[in-house]
Order: sequence, then C-alpha cells, then structure tokens
Amino acid sequence: MKVFSATDIGRKRSMNQDFIFTSEGPVGNLPNLFVVADGMGGHNAGDFASRYGVSVLVESVRKDKNFNPVKILRNAIEAANREIFSQAQIDPAMSGMGTTT
Repeated sequence: MKVFSATDIGRKRSMNQDFIFTSEGPVGNLPNLFVVADGMGGHNAGDFASRYGVSVLVESVRKDKNFNPVKILRNAIEAANREIFSQAQIDPAMSGMGTTT
C-alpha cells in the first residue's frame, strides 16, 4: 500500500497546528496506522499538543501487547490524553492546550 498525507493551514490561522502520522506497514500489532491530530487553535500550545499526542499514541500502539484493535487504540488515545493533560499541568505556557486525535 502507498500512502500520502498533507495538511493545510487554512485561511484563518498563521500557524498550522495539525500533525499527521501514516504507516504503510505494521505498527505494533496493527497492520497499519493513520492518525490526524488538529491542535486547538486559539489555545496555548496547540501545535505541541497535536505533535506530542500523536507521538505518545504511536508509541503506545507499538508497545501494546493486545491483539484487539479497539483495545489498542483505546489504550493509546487514553495514554495520549493523560500525557497531554500532564504536560499542561507542569508548564503554565501550555495550560489549556488540546488537540483532536
């Protein structure tokens, strides 16, 4: 399988807070993985939140020993959420940051 991904800054923002991960091959016990994260524009550190959230999510998928894709993705999303929330508590400059995943 060949994949291609791209993001677009849109018309309202001066910074692109999107982050994408794509894989043509297996990631952990999943046959492939496609993730789109959209940092929350207008909030602190949306660009960091999207990039970091995807990084944590992908690493969680790689390490998960489950074979059920729903459980793997649920665990990964919950891990990303915890880590983003934790970072927002530690650094006042990141307070209120968020992203979709």
